[in-house]
Amino acid sequence: MEIFCTNKLNQSINEQVSNLLDICKQYENINGCVFLEDDINYIQDFPCYIYCTISDVLVGFLSIFIPDDTSCEIYAYVHPNYRNRHIFTSMYDKALNLLKATTISDIQIVCEPNSTGEQMLLSKECSNPICECMMKFNHSYCPETHNDFSLIPYDNNTYIELTYNNIILGHCRIDYTKNCATIYDVEIYEENRGKGYSKILINLVLNHIKKSSIVLHVTASNTNALRAYTSCGFEIIDELHFYTISL
Repeated sequence: MEIFCTNKLNQSINEQVSNLLDICKQYENINGCVFLEDDINYIQDFPCYIYCTISDVLVGFLSIFIPDDTSCEIYAYVHPNYRNRHIFTSMYDKALNLLKATTISDIQIVCEPNSTGEQMLLSKECSNPICECMMKFNHSYCPETHNDFSLIPYDNNTYIELTYNNIILGHCRIDYTKNCATIYDVEIYEENRGKGYSKILINLVLNHIKKSSIVLHVTASNTNALRAYTSCGFEIIDELHFYTISL
């Protein structure tokens, strides 16, 4: 068994990872959510991909998403025929050693509900997970226009403020990849809440973004946000569980 670390996947490894994901998805009837966009990691050039081979066959893969300087998300898959050989543990230990050289202190292991990975974490008596829904915008919905409100973009359209009569009401952030935009950190400031501004912000952002795929995550227990996003044309496409571990 050999463990490798890299910040970029070549075509051959990419194809093997894709094949591994397809096998795991079919075996467990899961969607196979994984992080493969290294260019949006907060720590550039961090070796965010760790994979395991046995006799030159890729049998395990782990990826690390780093959204900021204190936290990260870990996604991992092991071939069904090679489980119970400490492959996940070997990749995870390698990831921890790499993360210890950074300022990251909070780690979230991401699992799909009822997956083998989640069963393993539950057997280790991990704390209750945070449940998040992934939502995708349905382009058949026509976003509303609100001419009295304005968006002010900063940092190449990654940070956007909502204003009315030169008063800043709230903001959101956007991550861009080649064909996708991810909306996150949507916040209406406390004194402006309860007035429908979050829906106005989302509608204006949807008119602003020019991408074929637009997604966001929302905590499943946040029913108000779920309702607001649904009314703006978003649909739930997946649910993920986040198990928090301190480094």
